[in-house]
Amino acid sequence: MLKSAVIDDRYVIFGSSNFSPRSRDLNTEIVIVIKGKQFARRTIAFFDRLTDLKNSFRVALLKSHRVLDRGKLVWETYSPTRGVYLQYQSEPNTWLIPQLGVSVLGILPLEDYL
Repeated sequence: MLKSAVIDDRYVIFGSSNFSPRSRDLNTEIVIVIKGKQFARRTIAFFDRLTDLKNSFRVALLKSHRVLDRGKLVWETYSPTRGVYLQYQSEPNTWLIPQLGVSVLGILPLEDYL
């Protein structure tokens, strides 16, 4: 998975580094550093557009007073065509097979490898 960071509004870093035990023990990581204020500003603007709620989802904890709802996740977004914020209680834009795969992986003891 590609990761990126902007440091001091001057350095843009793209890399594949992970901080998990699996990556530390098994992978060789690659990184590229680009120095440039204009490139850094453009990278920040691009990331801001991608993460705007009109273009993405924000995962949050469900706000509820019910004990059974505590710890449940919701996906929030903004619909510019409808002019409203939307909230989903299951992962949007997925279908049954990927959801089942995630559920199965969730019960496996893989914490050290994530």
